[in-house]
Amino acid sequence: MERRFKSELDGMVAAARERMRRSGTAPTVEQCIMVARDYVEIALTQNIFCRGEKPSFEFGDERTIWSLGWPIGEWVSRGEMLGGDDPELVAVRIFDPNCRESIHWFVQTADRLAYAEKMASPQKRTRAQRELDEVETPLFERRVRAGHRVERQVICASGRIDILDISANEIIECKAAWTATDLVTAVNQLRRYAPHYTGAVLSVAVPSVDADALWLVELLGRAGINVIEVAGEAE
Repeated sequence: MERRFKSELDGMVAAARERMRRSGTAPTVEQCIMVARDYVEIALTQNIFCRGEKPSFEFGDERTIWSLGWPIGEWVSRGEMLGGDDPELVAVRIFDPNCRESIHWFVQTADRLAYAEKMASPQKRTRAQRELDEVETPLFERRVRAGHRVERQVICASGRIDILDISANEIIECKAAWTATDLVTAVNQLRRYAPHYTGAVLSVAVPSVDADALWLVELLGRAGINVIEVAGEAE
């Protein structure tokens, strides 16, 4: 079977577009997880991996996972999960647009353990994963503990906002490192999102800022963009 999506983000974007295109209520994350559990159980006991429903939108292949008439994800092979060319389907990948990364439910315990070991290896963590672990998650949790109303991975017409602090009317773009590339990307993203949130404070969150880059913090401040150092921010 040919891989349908180029990346997990590609799949989540397809899920988000489908939800925006349709009317009615889409399945919740909890419902998607229940479906994944059921599919894994069926795969283990009956060796059935697909429901054979009519394709829809960008999910149009035999690997699509359905919930309440909605395409919510796909089956994933061992090769895609762990590297190599093994085509055996070993996991369900749920593409929920409210999640930073897709949810996986594994068929084989050995594959679950191998995947966990792979992801736990620091040198193999992707930039997106480091951004999530070191910046987005701790900052989000800190704002919640402070009593703020905060949302993650908010979809707007111009893209996906990492953190939206509704209480502070603040849009926060998270980056894994303080580099020129990250800076330019963050600024461009914030400027795209800003027109959808009148008067919102614009902020870039990073793990920390090197002393040599302090001039960039000042430059951003003059441009109306705050810098949040997650490692140094007080609780």
